[in-house]
Amino acid sequence: YLEGTSTYYRPLQNISYMPDYWLWHNNPFGYHLSNVFFHVLSGWLLFQLIRKILPVLTKEKTGTEGLRFFTRWRDAIAFGVALLWIVHPIHNAAVAYIAGRADSLASLFSIAAWLIYWKARGFASRPFRVTGYGLALVLCVLGVCSKEIAITWFCLFVFFTLAFDRQTRLREKLAAVAGLVLVVTFCFWLRHLPSGTAAGATRVEAATTLEYRVILAFRALGDYAGLIFFPSHLHMDRTVYQVGPYASVAAWQDSLRLEYLSVIGAAAAAMLLFFSVKKFPGQRVRIFGAIWFLIGFVPISNLFPLNAQVAEHWIYMASFGFLFFLAGCLAAMPRPLRAAAVGLACLAIPTLMLRTSKRAYEWADAERFYKQTIADGGGSVRVHLNLALVYSARGDVKTAEEMLRHTVRHSPDYLPARLNLGINLLRQGRQKEAEQYLKFDPKTSAKISKEQPHTWSAALNMAHMRHNEKRPREALAILDEAIPRYHDNWDLVDLHARILRESESVAAAIPGVEAYARAHWWHYESQMALARLQAGNGDAEKGIAALRNAASLDVHAVAPFVETAHLRFDQKKFAEAAEAMRRAIGRDSDQPTQYLFLATIYEQWGRPREAALAMRTAEGLRNEVAGKFRHF
Repeated sequence: YLEGTSTYYRPLQNISYMPDYWLWHNNPFGYHLSNVFFHVLSGWLLFQLIRKILPVLTKEKTGTEGLRFFTRWRDAIAFGVALLWIVHPIHNAAVAYIAGRADSLASLFSIAAWLIYWKARGFASRPFRVTGYGLALVLCVLGVCSKEIAITWFCLFVFFTLAFDRQTRLREKLAAVAGLVLVVTFCFWLRHLPSGTAAGATRVEAATTLEYRVILAFRALGDYAGLIFFPSHLHMDRTVYQVGPYASVAAWQDSLRLEYLSVIGAAAAAMLLFFSVKKFPGQRVRIFGAIWFLIGFVPISNLFPLNAQVAEHWIYMASFGFLFFLAGCLAAMPRPLRAAAVGLACLAIPTLMLRTSKRAYEWADAERFYKQTIADGGGSVRVHLNLALVYSARGDVKTAEEMLRHTVRHSPDYLPARLNLGINLLRQGRQKEAEQYLKFDPKTSAKISKEQPHTWSAALNMAHMRHNEKRPREALAILDEAIPRYHDNWDLVDLHARILRESESVAAAIPGVEAYARAHWWHYESQMALARLQAGNGDAEKGIAALRNAASLDVHAVAPFVETAHLRFDQKKFAEAAEAMRRAIGRDSDQPTQYLFLATIYEQWGRPREAALAMRTAEGLRNEVAGKFRHF
């Protein structure tokens, strides 16, 4: 995660992939299983939180029939709201999308911190209380390090504590608030450590004046509210504002749709305000639900610049507040209407589950996902580009070219599409035509390297082109100019080293790779490349040291041990060679070639019994593989 180009600082989200990789290696099933687990666990913690919150919000005026309903059915209401939230299809992007687990992790740690704080508050022993409070603060740090949205959970906790919690003394409340301020300050400091620094996020085209930002906020509110009630036409990034909306009849129609969103947003805001102000039974529940929703909505309302206008996974925290508000409306209803509303909610659960299942089916295949996104009105330039990349990966470069040309024609300033069109043409052997899409003047190159972190591919492909044309000096000049601008990019350094090795010498290629590997000690590929260069330059010991580093960076890597064994074998250090091969086999015991080489080592070492055993194992694995193919 340290070499990532993300503009966010979410180390815990990235660290969470490490146990997945250890357990599942490259099988995506395990990563998806973890996402489902994190989401369901968040829902269960929300259920526990609501069970504890409801008695506080309904303890006054318990004689009213509406509030007796909350008292009598507290667990059922908490469970129903949590279940609706868990199965709602609007959260598919936060679960089916592996990187979307940031929302689940932030919620999980934040709610757990809240519950542990309450638990610690009830301990009679001071050491237990202090330990509980300390654990709650640690969980808060983990929440913010999962995603910045965890701060909204802190705001919700502060609001509840100051507005509704009558059991806690003011001094304890202020201490809790001070602890949260300390957590946010600490995470802000972590964010600005050298390893956490990232470039500024790219902003999408958005309204500039306050009036337009308010209108955009109402449109976003209308879109989110509509998706909560009717989750159709789901797609990740949604546009609710466009500059110059009256350029064509189609644009007029789309603009009319956006105005409908403004009306829906205004109606949703009016509903929240009306039922919060009215002194119907359950008013405190509705107020808390409305504030919960608003605390989660304001950061994603477009009142502040964002990297998208509306994104389904952003409503992850706020949606529960909206559902909790609706649950508070039950107390205000007459008993027959309340029964009908409960019945409707029970009917909604299997319906939402089916819609979530269908949406998950769309997520399961890249081409299907992007085509469905376009069909549902989410055909942004990025979606068209991603669909083109799917075709390119499949080898259908002609279809990909058509899509890329369409994207470049309609969005000429979208550099990723321009660059990938150049790469596509290069794959087809149309180098002269590709060059116009890949080549930029130095001033433009410096500008786009800051705004678009992934545009290093232009320099990489231009250098490849010059290298293939047998013009290594020009290729090296392109890379020498690009590497300082994209100093964290390994592909550029790797190509630079390979060209130097071929055109000059192995020794000339070592300094660049060595400097990169030293600055990026966690980078497996650079350590492996350095090891091969050092060994190729005649320094086996330095090569083995780099291989040792590489082996420690990837728990599934076999190559470092195999290459170490070959180097030790060449040195006739058979004991060390055999030990390295045994460690390779310990990581991957299904490869016959590894046992064959181990047998060779034992033979040269003068240990025929071990050599024969390794040979029999290799033959057994070969026969097993051959049997499987015959059965197939």
